Amino acid sequence: MTFWIKTIVPSFYVAACLLLMARTLWDGWQDGVSSGFALVPLAVLSAGMIVFYRFVFTLADEVWDVGSALRIRRGSVTEIIALGDIVEVKESFTTKPKTVTIVLKAPSRLGSRVKLVPPYEGFRIKSRWAKDIRARIRATRHGPASG
Repeated sequence: MTFWIKTIVPSFYVAACLLLMARTLWDGWQDGVSSGFALVPLAVLSAGMIVFYRFVFTLADEVWDVGSALRIRRGSVTEIIALGDIVEVKESFTTKPKTVTIVLKAPSRLGSRVKLVPPYEGFRIKSRWAKDIRARIRATRHGPASG
């Protein structure tokens, strides 16, 4: 799913903006009118790319659960982060797809926060994956809960 979000969607977005700009330039050239309207698709493209860089391209490519740690890859950088090095696991319900942000005690090569898309779980509001990671972090810090 991350491949689709980080590669296919931005590619279609850029292609659509460039086609709209080309169409605007062509129509302006055909009618002998100023092609200043071609700046509108350029502005939309620029604004969209800022949004992609801010919210999409920062997502982790892969996250593997390796027991007492998470192996996270973003681009060519792979980092193994122990569950004890995680301060907080935050969920975002307002974005599509839902995202989980892992806040680290100390910055790693991936930064002090790692954002990822959890496994798809249907129409659930909260992620079971994030809940499980939170429980395992608590168990790492305080020992297994008795009950």
